[in-house]
Amino acid sequence: MSHDEREILNAKIAEILSQALVMIRSYTNSPVPGENEAKREEINDLADLLHNMPRYIVGHDENAIDSMEQFRASLVDHVVRFYPNTKPENHRYVVVLDMDPDVFLSRFKRHQLLNNQPAIA
Repeated sequence: MSHDEREILNAKIAEILSQALVMIRSYTNSPVPGENEAKREEINDLADLLHNMPRYIVGHDENAIDSMEQFRASLVDHVVRFYPNTKPENHRYVVVLDMDPDVFLSRFKRHQLLNNQPAIA
């Protein structure tokens, strides 16, 4: 994987983490009676899926992702389990991971390299 590809992947993972944390916050801010157990299961599944990603992003654990295909498959499994009425390829986590790098950069401009230059020229 090239440096630029790694930077894009890191930014995509950061965006997925951000979206997951926003979802978790929304669950805790608006509890719905009778849904707490299902929400706990989803949060636990997300935590299990994403807990190593910060170490991967900063380069401390290159083995946090066995392969991109496996990571994507895990995201798809999560969607199938917790969003049965949503096509996995239409769910926000999978959409971000699958997004073309140029499209990703144009939509999520806040994710740029430290020197404030796009990862892909």
